[in-house]
Amino acid sequence: MNPRVIFASLLTIVSMGAYAGYDVHITRKAYWADATNEAISYAEWVTYVDCDEEVSPDELNSRNDFIVVAEEQDFPLWYEPARGELYTKDPSAAAIRKMLEIAKVLKAKVQGDDGEIYSIEE
Repeated sequence: MNPRVIFASLLTIVSMGAYAGYDVHITRKAYWADATNEAISYAEWVTYVDCDEEVSPDELNSRNDFIVVAEEQDFPLWYEPARGELYTKDPSAAAIRKMLEIAKVLKAKVQGDDGEIYSIEE
């Protein structure tokens, strides 16, 4: 087989696996990755989960993993203790709407990896 075809095939396979996705965060910080500013505590988050039937712990994973069901679809939502935030990867419009609802209760905001703020209009 032609070495160029093999190389191109391998490059395609590797690049498909390297796709990292785009995270969207529920945070109280000016910028989600900041080391300072108020964090969302795990206790606050668990208290919220206890009151929202659409959010539940992901029993198959760690204590920081949750499943959210919104508008007949589900998506993962992870609590990141080091940053005191919640996040998901590549959310749908329905997931963002649910994240906005959660953020409102937690007195937080929804922010993308690049710092953009999501609002109800989106």
